[in-house]
Amino acid sequence: MRRIEYDDRGRVNDARSPVEISGEVIGETKAAWKFYDGSDICWLPKSQCEWNGTDTMEMPEWLAKEKGLI
Repeated sequence: MRRIEYDDRGRVNDARSPVEISGEVIGETKAAWKFYDGSDICWLPKSQCEWNGTDTMEMPEWLAKEKGLI
């Protein structure tokens, strides 16, 4: 059973919800993007993320937290 968490406004905080992070792709393999957000570099799995092709990466909130992007 998944525990429901709430943010400071009383809204459900779902770690599966997508977040958008600004940055740039500086490398790539078949399975992952090497992503730079202006301060950190990390590898992001293509299976979990969507790159808009210019400046924004969309990913689940849990992944962004795990990679230190938020």
